[in-house]
Amino acid sequence: MDKQNICKFNFNRSGDLICTNFVSEKNDSMREERTLGHHRLYLVTHGEGVFSLRSKQRNTKVGDIFLVPAGERSSIRSSGSLEYCYIDFTGRRGDELIARIDFRYDDIVGCDGGDLIPFWIKCIDEADKSNIDLISESVLLYTLAKLKPASSEQSDLISTVISVTGDNFSNPDFNLLSLAAKIGYDDKYVSSAFKKSKGITYSQYLRELRLNHALFLIEQGLVSVKNVAILSGFGDPLYFSKVFKTAQGITPKEYIKIIQKTRQGTE
Repeated sequence: MDKQNICKFNFNRSGDLICTNFVSEKNDSMREERTLGHHRLYLVTHGEGVFSLRSKQRNTKVGDIFLVPAGERSSIRSSGSLEYCYIDFTGRRGDELIARIDFRYDDIVGCDGGDLIPFWIKCIDEADKSNIDLISESVLLYTLAKLKPASSEQSDLISTVISVTGDNFSNPDFNLLSLAAKIGYDDKYVSSAFKKSKGITYSQYLRELRLNHALFLIEQGLVSVKNVAILSGFGDPLYFSKVFKTAQGITPKEYIKIIQKTRQGTE
């Protein structure tokens, strides 16, 4: 007989960091590779298994913490009574948090979180509709702190870049040159250090940050493409629509219609 899973869903979605699901998984339901549309943080609570990210594999043990960024293919399968918990999260701040812990997309991130198991289990048991947003966000933030690498001059620079970008990305005039001027570094040095750390260019990161914020605004009910573009840091709505379609496969107007239909269907 399958053990009973515990799944808590958060419907209080009104911020830049949205924890959608808080789950205690006792069945081997994630064994097939899949691509997630959100970020996911795992904590192994019992047994053994194999975790896979981008076809790289790692044997799991009790207390392992794994992070899967949105858009990445992953799986976790049991090789001996595997049980785990996970939190799904999204939003602009979620992207910033992943960047802040210096996640490298070509590596599997894991660390020992055995001391966190009672904390996670207690929190998921106590979560209900009135508090799940607060509890799941608290668990997420505390656990991500365990993944934060030791400080160094370069990691401090990247953290500063991410922080300053998060504060200024909605300004259409903000770019690599203005960032470098704000933090007192040569723009070419910042560009090189960022690419080396994150595996993408700073311009790509800034564009993705702006696009993710645009998605967030639309999902929160904003229906003017021009306003979404301006509030997300795109000075030109036509350019915004072009970038949006390239990334999402549909125009902002089409995406807005989909969100509106979805909202109507749930009301």
